[in-house]
Amino acid sequence: MNNRKAIVCGTPDHQMCQRLDHFFSSQDTSGFNCFDFAYAFGSLKDAMIYSKVFCPDFVLFRDMVFLASAVEDDEDASRVVGLLDDAGKDPQTIETSFNITEISNLVGQKEDCEDEMVDLMLARVLCETWGALLRSKFPNRSFLVKIIPAFENNDETAVTFFQVR
Repeated sequence: MNNRKAIVCGTPDHQMCQRLDHFFSSQDTSGFNCFDFAYAFGSLKDAMIYSKVFCPDFVLFRDMVFLASAVEDDEDASRVVGLLDDAGKDPQTIETSFNITEISNLVGQKEDCEDEMVDLMLARVLCETWGALLRSKFPNRSFLVKIIPAFENNDETAVTFFQVR
């Protein structure tokens, strides 16, 4: 029996700010909120780079919803069709596997921020934003957006989603 607690989507601002305060400990960040950190240390270029990570495009293919980056060419579409038709996989399993996004693969420059807590915080934010976008873009469909903890995914925290049918 698994005694681990479920991971809830969303990260309270105070936890995010505490972590950011740690990363910028050589600076005076007392009293900073997340917007203060963005103003002081972020850039519009950074925001542009990450905008599609937090607000990705989705595609509907064979009555399944995918991250557009997961089914972006004919080869990907053929893999989906093969799993659905030839292998007899159910749509939920296919959506789940194609939509897995490992947090560590989102950035190439990990600097001094590489730890499981940061991955989990970002996963919670992705879970929340993707869920809101999916509900907005597909209002007649129901989705489960979930975090896959590192201990269940080869030591890599990930996010995935699928339709609840």
